[in-house]
Amino acid sequence: MNISFIVPQMGFGGAERVISILSKGLAEKGHKVAIGILNTEHQDIAYVLDSRIKVEHIQSYGMRSVYGLKNTLKNIEDFLSHTNTEIVLSFANTVCAFVSIVCKKMKLPLIFSERNDPRRYLTRFSDKLLQKLILKNVKYVVFQTEGAKKLYPKKIRRNSVVILNPLDVSLMPDYYEGERRKVILTVGRLQEQKRTDVLIDAFARIANRHTSYTLELYGKGNLLDELKARVETYGLSERVKFMGTSSTVFQDINDASLFALTSDFEGLPNALLEAMALGLPCVSTRCSPGGAEELIEDGKNGYLVPCGDVEALAARMDSILNDYDKALAIGKEAYKIRHRAESQVIIDTWERYINSVLEEKQ
Repeated sequence: MNISFIVPQMGFGGAERVISILSKGLAEKGHKVAIGILNTEHQDIAYVLDSRIKVEHIQSYGMRSVYGLKNTLKNIEDFLSHTNTEIVLSFANTVCAFVSIVCKKMKLPLIFSERNDPRRYLTRFSDKLLQKLILKNVKYVVFQTEGAKKLYPKKIRRNSVVILNPLDVSLMPDYYEGERRKVILTVGRLQEQKRTDVLIDAFARIANRHTSYTLELYGKGNLLDELKARVETYGLSERVKFMGTSSTVFQDINDASLFALTSDFEGLPNALLEAMALGLPCVSTRCSPGGAEELIEDGKNGYLVPCGDVEALAARMDSILNDYDKALAIGKEAYKIRHRAESQVIIDTWERYINSVLEEKQ
């Protein structure tokens, strides 16, 4: 079948990594896969995509004028027409709202993948308007967590499914058996949602007790300068390193001592899933709507702490580093998540759902 993804970007990010894995898996199964990047300007592609996948930029003119909206919708329709699309997958609500209008006109089935907590990102009037369009026009939704699914109307839940993010284990190194670097780290955009400030504050609380440890922060974002200034106030500029983005992040972090996720909200946190699959001891906030709790059984394969609680995070990090043999055992238990999220299992689940949607539309 001809399957098209329409997304706002293909830079570094959890949704983008999922799309790169899913599109490759579907292409390997013999499907014709296209990715349309709907944006006002050409976007760089961070992840290596399968050569069989057709990638195009779809010019967007936004929704600030009737002219702009009309031309954006026309460009989406042209893309879906010349790729002979039979079903559309959209991974962002801002894009899905536009796509849903076109799919309704063309009578094409559309699957929306909810990647976050809708209660947290629907703050602006424009976002709420776009979400109303989605709820009106979209029948099929893939959720990452049961918690997110419960936030949608019953008519949506009835035709929807929960699917874990896939892991491309072939890209991941094996469990690291050597002596680990004395590094605590996180991976994620430097933006408000991720609450990197909480991790910096917690590290500052324990820095004097664990003087050989450093903190590495992978990612870029609009809070970079603010977070650097925060580090300077603690006098920790030599021990807190801003690493930027990396195309070899699995290899970069595989031998670290501890991974921490401090987000207030997430969908299913890809960075946490990947860190667990590497066998890193992990601590995460109980970010809404429950993504971390889908992955971590507290005290068995990782640790959970309340959102925004610097003292609780510092205490947990302190206890992990003080009993590192136990932490290593926790990490080895986390490593088992590879089997649950292995890409072929997840891709098969997606394919079954796509087929069920197409069968219903016939």
